[in-house]
Amino acid sequence: MTSADTKTNSSNPSPYSTSGGGYCYENFVQSSFVLSMLAENNVHTFPNSVITKIALQGRYANYATDDCILFLRDTNTNVEHKFLLSIKKTINITKSCNDFKDSLFHAWVDFNETTFNKNFDHIGLVTSFLTKTDNENVKTFLQWAKHCDSAEEFYQKIDHNRNKKEKYDVFHELLIASNNNQPIRPELLWQFLKS
Repeated sequence: MTSADTKTNSSNPSPYSTSGGGYCYENFVQSSFVLSMLAENNVHTFPNSVITKIALQGRYANYATDDCILFLRDTNTNVEHKFLLSIKKTINITKSCNDFKDSLFHAWVDFNETTFNKNFDHIGLVTSFLTKTDNENVKTFLQWAKHCDSAEEFYQKIDHNRNKKEKYDVFHELLIASNNNQPIRPELLWQFLKS
């Protein structure tokens, strides 16, 4: 896959997002990060990191995930890393949700770029609302991915929980589609989910 081929996706954005409905929420989230940077506050997800720079609409800087790119510095180690964010007012973690498909597609593109450091950089989806099912199952299996010592341990947990496996399968199927319908090594998929 070349960068030019992967920066766009064929699915259409939702009418809500194209009518400007999501812009207020996106601006609210972006503004909160700007305030955090100005106040030199730690970022909630990274308690030892401060924001040193923010890129809004990162597509202009060759990121596929373009709503907000945070450039962070760990205050303990001085290691610099990035947090690439897709911001959606609401989203459903389903195969039919175009906003989710697009966000996942763009995250996969960035994850596979040479500029993405798989040891330090992260990708996230900010939303104001998840269904109860998505909240309970997706958040949990993403936490499992982060805290499991190996891909094998992660997949053992997934395979023993039907509800989480169903949501994992949504990610898996959409990521294979994002990968030109080519299989993805389980270790690489686990690394992506950890990011």
